Amino acid sequence: EAAVADALGHIATHHASEPTVMLLCQVVLARLSDQPGGEDGLIASCIAVLVAGLQIDAANVRKVAFAAVANLLPSAERNQLVEHLVPTIKYLSQRPDDFDGALIALAAIRNLSHFDVPRIALVEGGGVVLLAALFYRALLTACGGTELSGPTGAPRAEGLLKALAESYLNLTCAVDGRERMIKDGA
Repeated sequence: EAAVADALGHIATHHASEPTVMLLCQVVLARLSDQPGGEDGLIASCIAVLVAGLQIDAANVRKVAFAAVANLLPSAERNQLVEHLVPTIKYLSQRPDDFDGALIALAAIRNLSHFDVPRIALVEGGGVVLLAALFYRALLTACGGTELSGPTGAPRAEGLLKALAESYLNLTCAVDGRERMIKDGA
């Protein structure tokens, strides 16, 4: 993993403005980050590549980078990632038609909401607005209606509602953010 991470760092440094190259780097990181146990090492060696992926002006690259970061959030080094996640959460929350991106953001918010430090950043960064939009879609689906409907729609909507409820519950643990959550539609 270390050799691959170093190679990705070199590639991303020289091709940071090329969306296709950055997308491939982020896909590799997302796959590597999907295996538990190596989170701290990946963050240490790949934070620059992850941050570049979160900042590039290409939605598909940002989504994959966000998925990799969501996988890495159980790491003890998670606080290094929080400041880079908030702009991406804002970006994804402003794209209401991007359901996949919103689901990836939900995974990251859910993972981050378990920890004290990132909660306020998530609330202030637009996480509640994104959760509210997803909650509305999940309720419509559970009642019989949208992109999650069909033979597997109801169970998927149920899982989505559970993840949303857990995220909201965890975010309310940040007492300083409760007023902002209400204002943002929680």
